[in-house]
Amino acid sequence: MEELKPKKKFYKQWWFWIILVLIFFVFIIPSKKKEEISPSQSQPTESTVSQQELSQPIPQSKSWHLITTFKGEGIKTTEPFTIQGDRWRVNWKTEGEFNFQIFPNQVGKEYSFDCSILANIIGSGSDTSYCYTKGNWYLTINTGNSWIITIEDYY
Repeated sequence: MEELKPKKKFYKQWWFWIILVLIFFVFIIPSKKKEEISPSQSQPTESTVSQQELSQPIPQSKSWHLITTFKGEGIKTTEPFTIQGDRWRVNWKTEGEFNFQIFPNQVGKEYSFDCSILANIIGSGSDTSYCYTKGNWYLTINTGNSWIITIEDYY
């Protein structure tokens, strides 16, 4: 006759421990993360803000500022303009049937690898190009078309 094994207690069963571990990962760990980043802890109260922090100016949010506009026909070199932000953009529009190119040049430098060409199309069109180096710049426009270019600085 077969001998019957006595039943193990439920906490000695393998499935019990798997369920327990799953419950731990599903419920316990996420609730601890929520406690660590609770809104009441992340925002300083009036008593925790120092007088020095109150006296500092509130930083303004950055936005685009119009620097200058150039308008013309054919090949031109612009007047220099100054970029003080960490990026700037060139909005351009050209009308005609010829090639249209915009080359940015940093004053006092022979060539800028950071920003090499801002436009290069044949015929009419418009677009926006970006550059990510501050300093003093001027543009060389190479075309037979009419064109308008605006420079905007982000600061």
